[in-house]
Amino acid sequence: MGHYLFVELRGPGGLGRRALHDAALQGIPSHTLLVPEGFVVEAAPEWTPQNPTSFVNLRGRVRGPAASELCFFPQRAFMFTDDVNVQQRMGLQVGARTPLGSLVWAPPRGPGEVVVQVVMPEFRPQVSDLRVLDARQVDDVTRPLERLVQPMLADDRHANGMAAMSGVGANSSTWMVGERVRVAYREAGVEWEEEFTLAMYGRTIHLGGQGWVPASNHSDWQLLAFRSVRAPRGQLDAALPLLTCMAASVRETPEWFTQVRRTKREVDRIRSQGAQACLQIIRESGRRTQQILSEISDMQRQSWREHEAITDRANRAFTNAIRGVEDYSMPGGGTVSLDSRFAHVFTDGFDRFILTNDGLYNPNSDDAVNQHQWQSIAPVTPAGEAANGW
Repeated sequence: MGHYLFVELRGPGGLGRRALHDAALQGIPSHTLLVPEGFVVEAAPEWTPQNPTSFVNLRGRVRGPAASELCFFPQRAFMFTDDVNVQQRMGLQVGARTPLGSLVWAPPRGPGEVVVQVVMPEFRPQVSDLRVLDARQVDDVTRPLERLVQPMLADDRHANGMAAMSGVGANSSTWMVGERVRVAYREAGVEWEEEFTLAMYGRTIHLGGQGWVPASNHSDWQLLAFRSVRAPRGQLDAALPLLTCMAASVRETPEWFTQVRRTKREVDRIRSQGAQACLQIIRESGRRTQQILSEISDMQRQSWREHEAITDRANRAFTNAIRGVEDYSMPGGGTVSLDSRFAHVFTDGFDRFILTNDGLYNPNSDDAVNQHQWQSIAPVTPAGEAANGW
């Protein structure tokens, strides 16, 4: 079997759809994902109304029997200025948080910097012997952000045009960057390898100096919700296909999506009253959940479907670009994500796949595998994309 790749995505008992629940909203199902038997799900929505970047995040992990893990992390907001006078007046210290929750930190200067200096200290504080094995920019990761930042880019063009006309030495620029970073470290006596995929975007304003006022830079930027996969040293590559399949299956439920939108609108109206009032709104929303669920209208469900379609396409692009996979149409409906390096893919219609670049290869004539009936499957085309999968 040296000329092709054989993949079996299902373990004993197959992949089953598991529901995650939101304790803040009386335990209603918030997300679903496919999880094999023997895996333990320790993930749930985390409400952070005081966070300037994200109102609610999926956070936690899914642990496999061989210690492999799929991890979900929340978004983070940052701000920075190199103007010493501004720093002193506002009481800003690098590494500290502002009253609104942003971390005072300069935008990254190179791949891996955010993971090493920000992510690992917050989410893996007990590690030792941290080493970066690979860190690179991946442009495809930022494609889902292009629509998001279009208004910001338009603002930049307008502001820079006005500044040029008035002779003001100012320039505004919006930036995006995607990264894949693999690190190794020791934690609790175990040698781990972990691979992060993350996207960041922000805006930097450069003010030219005049007279005794020096030039300065002021930035607001965000680390979007990101994921990682990790496993004991030497086992990560083997665990990637299954962990990627699990990540691609995450979906929000329409009931939870509708309730989050309702709650966020209420919180936005009273945000100025502080985080405690926001949390009270969440608790009140939880007590009204059962009544609200019965009131979900067709229009709200359609809004959820449209949101899901946009999110699904963005998340598929995010996952596929980083993981090097492509979505294929299954004979019985639905899709599956498989390694994109192969030109020909066959399936038995259930959970086994053969991937090859040999155009003459026919698995039904191969004595090693022809105890199953194989059929060719093709990549999903943009026009035929289904609004499911992450």
